Amino acid sequence: ARLREGVDALHLRFVGEAVAVEAFSRFGGEYSNQAWTRYINLVGKTVTEVSDRPTLNYHFAILNSQDQNAFAAPGGYIFITAGLLKTLNNEAELAGVLAHEVAHVTKQHMLETIRRGALMGSVSELTLTAMKQDPAMFSSIIDEMTELLFTKGLDKEKEFEADVVGVEYAYRAGYHPQGLRDYLQSLEKEKGHVESKFFTTHPSTTLRISKIDTLLKEYSDIKNLPFLTTRFQKYVKA
Repeated sequence: ARLREGVDALHLRFVGEAVAVEAFSRFGGEYSNQAWTRYINLVGKTVTEVSDRPTLNYHFAILNSQDQNAFAAPGGYIFITAGLLKTLNNEAELAGVLAHEVAHVTKQHMLETIRRGALMGSVSELTLTAMKQDPAMFSSIIDEMTELLFTKGLDKEKEFEADVVGVEYAYRAGYHPQGLRDYLQSLEKEKGHVESKFFTTHPSTTLRISKIDTLLKEYSDIKNLPFLTTRFQKYVKA
């Protein structure tokens, strides 16, 4: 079982790398700001350390796009666009957005979705060597994954689960768990005025906010947890 788990991890990392290359290609490459990149990696890894899969080798990157978007590829590759990052108001919001994407990884939402498709029956039997030896099959897998990430989106229930788990991760990391909700509220106010794949690849923003509001009532000790607005302003808004 451990050997199979290790092979699966290699599959996901190999596939994730290919999806990451496609993400950079579609979204204008990596945003060139080393200070921002270091910052989102620090915040992201703070979240991953309290996640359900803390030992996975996560990678966080900023895409050079003004469209508001964030997504996670298999193997721990997590992306946020410069456009989304610029709209955030504090570190708790950043942590909330990243935690939502980390939750997609820890719950293996992409893998579960692909496994239900026609390709995954073959993929589950592949070894890393076989994937490299069958470029057509590998290309089909990558095409299906990128179509899901960039165009179709995951199942609504998986997005709701990522909200629930992401809020918990942000809370565990010491942030005020309202961060994701606050970002979604800002996004909803801009609906019709900004471009964002969130509107087409995610469930209703209003419904997500409502569900998170209900969830937050279960957290009784969050009053004094930080939003870290000043630190965020220092790194991102300066």
